[in-house]
Amino acid sequence: MVQPPDGFLFDVTVGYALKDGVTVMLNDLKIDALYGGRSGAAVGVDAIRFQVPVTLPDSPFLPVKIRINGQESNTVFLPISR
Repeated sequence: MVQPPDGFLFDVTVGYALKDGVTVMLNDLKIDALYGGRSGAAVGVDAIRFQVPVTLPDSPFLPVKIRINGQESNTVFLPISR
């Protein structure tokens, strides 16, 4: 995989995905991310795309953490509705 040059804006279509696997933790459920890599939002911003399974119990806020290469992010609370 080619490393993108620093300081340039690239969107997801150019194919610069993260080298390490991305796991999304929804409560205690682990799911694989659909995409993890460059975002077209700004220079140095990465994006992670995932799909919330319909089998999760109802909750107004879903605790979400991201794990990359064994390192976990802080918990964020994602508002969800069905």
